[in-house]
Amino acid sequence: MYCFFYVIAHLRLSESFLLMATAPLFIPIIAYVWLREPVVRKVRGAIVIGFIGIILILKPGMGILQPIAFIGLGAGILGALAMVSIRRMSSSEPTIRIVFYFTMFGTMISAVPLAWSWQSPKPEIWLLLVLMGLLAAVGQFLLTKGYSLAPAAQVGPFTYGNVVFATLFGWIFWGEGLDSLTWVGALLICLAGIITTHRTETHALVDTTAGRTTPVAEEFRE
Repeated sequence: MYCFFYVIAHLRLSESFLLMATAPLFIPIIAYVWLREPVVRKVRGAIVIGFIGIILILKPGMGILQPIAFIGLGAGILGALAMVSIRRMSSSEPTIRIVFYFTMFGTMISAVPLAWSWQSPKPEIWLLLVLMGLLAAVGQFLLTKGYSLAPAAQVGPFTYGNVVFATLFGWIFWGEGLDSLTWVGALLICLAGIITTHRTETHALVDTTAGRTTPVAEEFRE
């Protein structure tokens, strides 16, 4: 989250969300290395497509590579690591316990810089902070409700709508735009993420049908 908020302040809003959207590409890789979960051919192909999209966004070798973009990419990698950790813990821990400690430790770690950089927010800033909290809570509720009404493979792709809305809001409020290479890279990353999400959910359903339990906290993994 530190990396994500940092790149939001230093990159275009659309690019920040695009780099965070790379998390599903890293999940199969981390799961293979850590949990020894197999990566099927279709997912391997999707990962390759996704990394081509990342290259188009970062544009190495063209003199316009922004080092700050690697922090955004790091946010995606760390987010993927968190999702795999949740998957690993879900085999022995209930979801509510994972959520509780995830939130508690996240709050404690995020509060550390307050010791040396606290600034009393102005009244209008408090209003924005409260609004942010309300919108985040409603968004999480709607996302969870969506996962309760339909399979994750159907709901997951819609989460890539945040890239579309980030691009739209960036254009409306800050006049931000995307060049042609970034547009192509965005399409490749979203396509790869949708393929990976769909394949992972299908694999989980097959395991369950075969009588093997595959504990997954779907709302976090996606």
